[in-house]
Amino acid sequence: MTTLRPSPGKGQPYTLSSVTDSLPPLATLLTWVHRPQAVARCFVSDVYQMASLVSTTEGTSHSSRDVFLLNRFPCRMVELVGWVAGVDNKEASMVVTLDDGDGQAVLPITVRLSQAKSVMQSSSLSPTKAPTATHFSTAQERKKQRKAAAVAQSELKTAKTQALGKVYERKDVRVGDTVRVVGKVDEWMRRKAVGSGEWVRQVVVEEGTGGSIDVVDPDEQYIHAACVLRLHEEVYSQLFTVPALPAPPRNGSSLISSPAKSTLWSDGFDASSEAVSELSMDGGELRLCDPKKLRSSQLTDVTFRQYLLDYMNQETTKVIREAGASMPTSLESLFPEYRGRTTSRKGKEKAPLSITNRHNTPAYPDSDPDATPTVFRSRKARRLASTPSVEIEPFTIAHLLAVPHLQELASLVVESEARKEERRRRRRIRDGFARPRDLEIEEERRRSGRGSGEWRLSDQERWSKMERLVAWVIRGVAEEGGLVQLQMPHQLYAKSMDLIDTQDRSRRSMKAVHEEFGYLPLPPPLLFPLIVSHIQQEHALRANIIMRRSDPRCGNGMTVDEVVSRLRSWGEEGRWERLAEWTVREALEWGEDIGELRKVGNGWWISESD
Repeated sequence: MTTLRPSPGKGQPYTLSSVTDSLPPLATLLTWVHRPQAVARCFVSDVYQMASLVSTTEGTSHSSRDVFLLNRFPCRMVELVGWVAGVDNKEASMVVTLDDGDGQAVLPITVRLSQAKSVMQSSSLSPTKAPTATHFSTAQERKKQRKAAAVAQSELKTAKTQALGKVYERKDVRVGDTVRVVGKVDEWMRRKAVGSGEWVRQVVVEEGTGGSIDVVDPDEQYIHAACVLRLHEEVYSQLFTVPALPAPPRNGSSLISSPAKSTLWSDGFDASSEAVSELSMDGGELRLCDPKKLRSSQLTDVTFRQYLLDYMNQETTKVIREAGASMPTSLESLFPEYRGRTTSRKGKEKAPLSITNRHNTPAYPDSDPDATPTVFRSRKARRLASTPSVEIEPFTIAHLLAVPHLQELASLVVESEARKEERRRRRRIRDGFARPRDLEIEEERRRSGRGSGEWRLSDQERWSKMERLVAWVIRGVAEEGGLVQLQMPHQLYAKSMDLIDTQDRSRRSMKAVHEEFGYLPLPPPLLFPLIVSHIQQEHALRANIIMRRSDPRCGNGMTVDEVVSRLRSWGEEGRWERLAEWTVREALEWGEDIGELRKVGNGWWISESD
């Protein structure tokens, strides 16, 4: 387990030794702080009193600080409400000084502005059309026209290049406004003139990571203060434990085989809980809220990603629990590389975690000694083969958009983004920085008889944007190593075709209908059985070699780095090349918690291994 320690900083009114000892591993905390429930509502003084937690193996002064401790509550993002005491506008950012009136401290808020490329009015940059000729041009006249057109095109290209520049969308925040800030706590070391260093703490607001700054009513500051006091008493001062997944229902069913099952998403969420940036505790379990109750500032792709991953992880874990003994068979159908052979200690080859259907012919007293020997099939294996198995079925874009609360949230996010883009487009036209596409949209609306303010999306446009949103989120998670891509088996591909209603096929793109690839998250119950075969193979290999004491493998089990390196080169399809280290660490620690693995030095071995 990773050892945590508080970073050097301001003194704390409480002892951290007992708090850090009771915290989960650092890898688990890094997963937790990225969830929307980990956004902590607090005061400005609380930001300075937080302790940052770093791993003792990462150095002492320059390691990244992504987990902060508010009393006993680990967090990364905070929500503050206060009035603006100062504004410093820079080229690509603005620094807002926030004061919540506690008389103790003020906090610098760095707002990173979004960049937008702009050009001048397209009318001044568009090439002039040549007048219509009344007679056939001679060769000399055509040569002059081509030369003039080339010069005009070159001048136009130069003008466009000069007009292109970095334009940032400024936030309309002024001194005296009451604002609500959601941002990431950032801590860095600044060198003084005398050579010593000091730690500086601030809050960074970036829309791409879920941050926001909005002007609110002044009464919101009193409501925020009352809520923070209540959270300090009921949440922040209590012993923190990562909420466990809810128990699956007794009569559960597979995800794709029963689309109506997706309406039971309240197993992991509660439609009556609070907003995402607020904490909602019910029996020790943190819950996401109903998408309809989200604020407009929370309707982003980051929020949709949290809902999507939470749903995929819970449904995958639920199906794994229902699979039982058919788990190895289901894994073999999903991952062809899992069917590979591993060498046992006796030198024979066998498939990991699978029951063979062939045995040597046993000797029976009443059998005919002159009979021809035949292969004996195990009755146990025959019974397992006849038992209906629960398949682990990958998620596709069509399956995810068939889930009611995900479809509703995707529609809200798409509508919100279209509304924001319309405001930005109008602002560019008003300020004289219109893009060519902005003027084309105005012309298209004018030709179709629509007003300039009629920007509502059609059903086809909305659904296409929803599909792109899901694909974008899945791509981002895959690049971070949080899920893998699988080719859909034939029977599952047929189910994905049946999942789409006949009435909806006309408005949905053919890309969603003809999906041949699915995606699976990598929760510990799914990844751990895949890791076991590699640990068994490595243990059998080391049992047959003699290692020096200076060998890093001596006295240690298979480490996280070794498992990650083995998995990233596993198979021929390359689906594991981006596997994240934290997913492997979580799976190994989960296997140790359930008693399947034992810690040996810096690594792990199977509990049954010698």
